[in-house]
Amino acid sequence: MTDILFPNPVAHRGLHDRASGVVENSASAFEAAIAGGYAIECDVQLTSDGVPVIFHDESMKRLLGKDGAVADCAASQFTSSSLLGSATGDCPQRFDDFLVQIAGRALLQVELKHQRDPAGTQGLARAVAEALGGYDGPVTIESFDPQLLTAIRQFGFAGQRGII
Repeated sequence: MTDILFPNPVAHRGLHDRASGVVENSASAFEAAIAGGYAIECDVQLTSDGVPVIFHDESMKRLLGKDGAVADCAASQFTSSSLLGSATGDCPQRFDDFLVQIAGRALLQVELKHQRDPAGTQGLARAVAEALGGYDGPVTIESFDPQLLTAIRQFGFAGQRGII
């Protein structure tokens, strides 16, 4: 008998509906996914000070209304900025805070976003692998960047990985 890797449908960036004030990759979207019995896909990238955060776009414009890239913003400033259209005032989360929120209640499909330089690739892979080292819940890692998938394994993540 084969184990089913994804026994439930996956809520891409959480179960979001911006028209109803639930923004993608937000704490509210992740809670809605859990309540609906979904697995959760999320996106992770690094801030300028090397902190992994949950956010899809390279630019902050669409979801935060700010100019510039996530990689050029400090985590404290980034995670204190409200997501545009959030009915609850959700802000982007640090990856560690996201893991505390989910606490093993849903399978996670974590997408590591491409970084602009090798140091960022290594930094993201190391930080995510370290955070997941203490996480007790099902996780898969995915990326468009094969270097990230290799690096996260080198930093100790032993779970399922896949190229997009």
